[in-house]
Amino acid sequence: MIATVCRGDLIIQVHDAQIAYGGSGFVDVTVSGGAADDLSAFSAQMKITTAATLNGGVEFVSPFFDPSAVTSPIPYVFLGDSDGYNVAYPTADEINVGDATDSGNSVSLNSTFLLMRLLVKHTGGFDAVGETFQIEFLDTHGGTSLLDGAGLPSPFNPASDFAGTITIVTPEPAFGGLLALGSIGGLVWRRRRARLKS
Repeated sequence: MIATVCRGDLIIQVHDAQIAYGGSGFVDVTVSGGAADDLSAFSAQMKITTAATLNGGVEFVSPFFDPSAVTSPIPYVFLGDSDGYNVAYPTADEINVGDATDSGNSVSLNSTFLLMRLLVKHTGGFDAVGETFQIEFLDTHGGTSLLDGAGLPSPFNPASDFAGTITIVTPEPAFGGLLALGSIGGLVWRRRRARLKS
């Protein structure tokens, strides 16, 4: 049975992501609703957390990646009508993001749209492979709000997923190959330098 989403009940989803140790990547946050739902502005507070002491951390990257021109695979909610992202970094693991339509008009949420694309990086080494972090809305009852065309806050649907998991993985084989080539090049350079000295 499929539940009906009533007007104003927006579905938010923080998508899971995998990031190579020592690397960076994106975490997407999407929004959708029904044919009668619309959006004219939003503000959000996001935080990265973990339940354990780990061999590294994950933090937000500055400067912020502005998704206002993203068209695929999911278009940005205010594509072509963005007032420009407002971003603040209270700490390395917290971010405040907001945007609104430049025209003041609202966008119909009759399908799924990209709300945020958060750029994060891992600070740690190989020992961190397999570790997980949560990226979540810090406050869905005040600091985070989505405003409809009338400027009124829209309630969130209970089906919303306000947290995603970031998993630290081994880099792609091509990246590992580049690291190996760099190491070999360094050894050759040291050997050649040693011969020139003697």
